[in-house]
Amino acid sequence: MNRKSKDSVKTHLHKLNNIILHLSTNPHLIMVISDTSIKNNVTTSISHIHVHNSLVIKMIHHAVNIMFTEAELFVIRYGIN
Repeated sequence: MNRKSKDSVKTHLHKLNNIILHLSTNPHLIMVISDTSIKNNVTTSISHIHVHNSLVIKMIHHAVNIMFTEAELFVIRYGIN
């Protein structure tokens, strides 16, 4: 998604809404929603795990003073966890 384009953001959000609506109707599916950002040399990874519209767990991980390649490894590590 291109954050500078409002149309791209709207299209992306519409697709995400459709996916979540579809998944929330099936009690046998698990949703894992993850977002990672880097701001002022601090990487933050947030994950939400939902089962049939109920939050099971929310995880927040932080790492300070890391380079871009370390941030990628950080995301992979906590994504696996």
